[in-house]
Amino acid sequence: MEDEKNIKKRKEYLKNKIFLLSFETIFIFGIPAFLGLYIGKKIDNFFGTGKTITIAVLICAFILSWVFLIVKYKSLSKQLSGIKENE
Repeated sequence: MEDEKNIKKRKEYLKNKIFLLSFETIFIFGIPAFLGLYIGKKIDNFFGTGKTITIAVLICAFILSWVFLIVKYKSLSKQLSGIKENE
């Protein structure tokens, strides 16, 4: 009986965590994009390279955001599979 209550609490916790992850995704992609745009433009203006560095920095920010999001997803997936094994 105690295990069922514990499993229900963990499920509820993970549901909330998944919901918050959807909001985190906005920041995971948004903040690096804005920083990449700002830093890229500053570097382009300093070196006079047009938009080359800005595009390269934005591509790197996008790739790193996806990597970070995939790592978070895998971590959450492991936690969910741990709960399913205990059921």
